[in-house]
Amino acid sequence: MRIDRPSFIAAALGLAFFCIAASPVRASESTDPVLTVTGQMAAVVTGELKRYHPITITLDGPTASETGTPNPFLDYRFEVVFSQAELSITVPGYFAADGNAAETGATSGNKWRAIFIPPRTGTWTYRTSFRSGTDVAIDTSPTAGTAVTEYDDIFGSFTIGETDKTGADHRGKGKLRFVGERYLRYDNGDYFIKGGADSPENLLAYEDFDQTFNNAGTDFIKSYTDHIVDWQNGDPTWKSGKGKGLIGAVNYLASKGMNSVYFITMNVDGDGDDVWPWTAPGVRDRFDVSKLAQWDIVFGHMDKKGIMLHVVTQETENELLLNGGALGRHRKVYFRELVARFGYHHAITWNLGEENNDNTTAQRKEFAAYFAALDPYDHPVVIHTFPGEYDTVYGPLLGDVNVDGASLQTGKAENTHELTLEWVNNSVNSGRPWYVTMDENGPWQDGATPDGTGNNHDFIRAEVLWGNLMAGGGGVEWYFGFEHDNNDLDAETWKTRENVWNFTRHALTFFQEYLPYREMVSNDGLASSTTAYVYAKAGQTYAVYLKSGGTTNLNITGAAATYSVKWFNPRTGGALQNGTVTTVSGPGNRSIGQPPSETTKDWAALITSDAPPPTGLIGDASLDGTISALDASLILQHAIGLITLPPAALPLADVSGNGEIVAFDASLVLQFVANLRTCFPAEAGCTAGKADETSALRSAAFGAPVRGAGNAYTIPILLDAGASPVGSVQLDVRYDASRLRFVSAEGMAGWDVLQNSQPGRVTIAAAGLPAVLDGEALSLQFEPLTPGLPVLDATISVDERAPVRIQSDITTTLPDAFGLEANYPNPFNPSTVIRYALPEESVVRLEVFDLTGRSVALLMDGPQAAGAHEVVFDAASLPSGVYLYRIEAGAFSKTMRMTLVR
Repeated sequence: MRIDRPSFIAAALGLAFFCIAASPVRASESTDPVLTVTGQMAAVVTGELKRYHPITITLDGPTASETGTPNPFLDYRFEVVFSQAELSITVPGYFAADGNAAETGATSGNKWRAIFIPPRTGTWTYRTSFRSGTDVAIDTSPTAGTAVTEYDDIFGSFTIGETDKTGADHRGKGKLRFVGERYLRYDNGDYFIKGGADSPENLLAYEDFDQTFNNAGTDFIKSYTDHIVDWQNGDPTWKSGKGKGLIGAVNYLASKGMNSVYFITMNVDGDGDDVWPWTAPGVRDRFDVSKLAQWDIVFGHMDKKGIMLHVVTQETENELLLNGGALGRHRKVYFRELVARFGYHHAITWNLGEENNDNTTAQRKEFAAYFAALDPYDHPVVIHTFPGEYDTVYGPLLGDVNVDGASLQTGKAENTHELTLEWVNNSVNSGRPWYVTMDENGPWQDGATPDGTGNNHDFIRAEVLWGNLMAGGGGVEWYFGFEHDNNDLDAETWKTRENVWNFTRHALTFFQEYLPYREMVSNDGLASSTTAYVYAKAGQTYAVYLKSGGTTNLNITGAAATYSVKWFNPRTGGALQNGTVTTVSGPGNRSIGQPPSETTKDWAALITSDAPPPTGLIGDASLDGTISALDASLILQHAIGLITLPPAALPLADVSGNGEIVAFDASLVLQFVANLRTCFPAEAGCTAGKADETSALRSAAFGAPVRGAGNAYTIPILLDAGASPVGSVQLDVRYDASRLRFVSAEGMAGWDVLQNSQPGRVTIAAAGLPAVLDGEALSLQFEPLTPGLPVLDATISVDERAPVRIQSDITTTLPDAFGLEANYPNPFNPSTVIRYALPEESVVRLEVFDLTGRSVALLMDGPQAAGAHEVVFDAASLPSGVYLYRIEAGAFSKTMRMTLVR
C-alpha cells in the first residue's frame, strides 16, 4: 500500500509543530497480513526547519505496550537515515506510546520517533528502517532481524534554513563535540569551558515525574519549591502545570551563567535509590515512556538555556547491577534508550559511571565502544572514579579512540591543580588529549559549602576552580558535601551556593574573553612564586593566578616586545584593572607588580604582548618567500646558538606558536616540506597533524660508556619515548672541562643533527620526520683528561615536551690512585663540591676544619666502594674565611684549602 496525504490534514488535526508538505512514500507494498499502518500518515516531520533545531520523524507503526509482547524496546528496531550529499547520519528511534505520553501518561500506542539535529542548511532526505526480531534493538548489525515492510524504507524530504538563535541557546551553536583537543567545541566553532552543578546527583528524583518515588532508605524526593518563582511564562510544563520547580531551577542556574548539570539516570541500590528509567525499579528491559518524555522536556529546556547534560549512567554501588557489570542485554538496551531518546540534545557528556571501580578495563572500553556505535553525534564519553584509582581506571584508557576525558574526583581540594595537570599531560603524551574536568571536589564532608558564615569559598575558588582551569582543565561542576545543608542527595535549591555560581562565572568570563586558552599550556615554573599558577602562550599571552595576592616575577620568553599588565578580580569579576606595574619588557625575568587593591587576596594577572602579529610566510626562516629544508636547517642552528635569526624571521620560525624556537619547529618544517602536514600550529585554525606533536618522553638516561680507539669514550643517550612518533630531540650537556674534552656527537640516522660546543657545555639539536624512538638515540664522544669519567649533567626534551634532567656518574674504570681534588667552585657561597678517588674499597673520613684546627663538619666517615665520589659541603651556617678539608683513606691522607666568601 502507499501512504500519500497532504500536510494540511495533519495541520487540521492540531499538530503542535510545522509539518512538511512533501509527502513521504513507501518503497514497497506490504506483504504481512498482521501488521497495518494506522493514522493519517506513515511518517510526519515536525519541528522548526532550521539548522541545529530538532526535527522529529513520527511514524505510525505497530501498536505496542510497555509491558506487551513483542517487547517494543528490544524486539523492534526503528532507525532513520538522514542524508544530504555525501553526509549520511543514522539516528536510532524509540517507542513513543501515543506520542503525547508526557501529558497523557500513556503506556501503549503506535507512535515511533526519531529526532534529528541537522548540521547543514538545504534539502535533506530521510529513509526509515524498521526491523523486528528477538533483541534486534541492541544488535548493531544493519541486517539484524527482519524488515517490517509496512514501516521499513519509508522516505521523504524537507528543507532546512539557517538558525535564528543567538547567545547561550544551543540551537544557535549545534552539537558540542570532542574534537581531539583539551576543550570541547560546538559545531559553530565556539569552544566550551564548563561551570555548573554536580549536586544533587539525584536531580531527577522529582515528584512531578511519573512513577518517581523513594525505593528504599531515606526519602530524598524533591519538589524544588524555592525555584517555582524562577519559572517564567512560556516555559514548558506537563500535566496541567507540573514541572515548574525543576524548570525554574534550570532558569536560575542559567541566569547565574552556568552551563552544565551533572545527574545520574539510574541509581537503583545506590545512595538515593530514587531514579530509574524503567517501569519499576526492579525491571531491566521495560522503560517508562511517560517519565522519559517528561525528563526530555527538562533536557530540551536545558538546550534553550545553554546547559550541557552531564549524564552519569550508574553509581559505584550498582556497577554490577546490569549483567553483572558486563555489556550484556540489559545494559545494551539501557544505553540504547538513553541515546535514542536523548542523544539528539546538543550538549551531552556520557559518563560511564560515578566512582567507577568494579567494572574492568575491558568492560569500560566495551561501554565506550557501544556508545560510539549508537550515538550518531559522537558526544564525548568520560568516566569518573575514586581518588587513588586514577592509574587503575584512567591509565589503561589513555589513547582509546572512544574515551574522550577524565571526570575527576579528589579527596582534597588542594590536589586539584596537580591532579588535573597530571591527566592533561598523560593524555597529551598518549597522542589523544583529553577533556579533563573536576566534577567532585573533596573532601566528601564539605565539597562546596553553603553561602554564609564559615564557608570555604575562598579556598575552593583558588584550589579547585582556578586550580583546574590553570592546569588546562575543561572546567568544574560543584559538589555539595554531606555534612552541610542541601547536600549531594537532599539538595532542592541551588540558591544556597549563589556565591559559588558568581565566582565560577567570573572565571569562565576571564578565560573566554581574555585568553587564547586553546593555545595555552600550564607552565607554573615561569613564576618565581611557588604558589602561583601560570597559563601561557609563550611570547604572547600569560595568565598568572596568585592565590594569596602579592606579586611574582615572570620569565617572559620569545622575541623582544612590550607587554601590558592588567589585573582581574576573581572574587567580583568586572573590567581589567591596572596594578602598580602596567608594562614590562620581554624577554626576561620581570616583576609584574602588585594588584590594585586587597593585595593579600587572590588575583589573576593578564600579561599580553603589544607586538603586532607576524607578517610573512609562517615557516620561512630564510625570508626568501618559500618554505624548504633550508628553513629547517636555519631553525635548528638558531635553536642551539650557532646562528641568530634576524628579527623579522623570529616570529616566522616559531611554527609551533609557543613563543620559543626549538628543534621541534625544524621538525614541523621538514614535515611540511615532505607533505606530511599542510599547515603549522602557529597559523589560525590549523589543527592538522597535531597528534604527532604530543609524544611522551617516558625516561632518559646515560648508557654505559665504551672505551674506543685511543683514550676516547663513547657514551650513549638512551631514550624511551614510548610508541609515539617524535620529530625532534634537544640536548644540553654540562661537564667539567678540566676533566673532559668533548669530541663529537653521532646518531639519529636520517635526521639533521647539529652541535654547538663550548668548554664545559655542548648543546645538540636533532630534527627529522616523525619516527619512534626506543633505546639509543644519540652517542657522545669525550676524551678524559684525568683518570675516570666525572658526572655528566644534562637536560633533554623530545619535541616540545618539558625538558627532563638526567644526571649520572658514568665512571667505568677504577681510579689508578687515591686522590683529592680542588673543590668547585672556589671561592664559594654557600656550598661547594668536593671530589675524591678511591682505587679500592676503603674506610674514608672526610672532614672540614677552620684555621684554628677546630672541626666544623664531618662529611664522610665509613667504608666506601672503589671509584670516583663527590660530596656537597654546605657552609650556610659558617662565617666567611679560609677552611681546610682533609681526607683519610687507608694509608692515604691529603689536606686542601677552600675559601668561603659572603
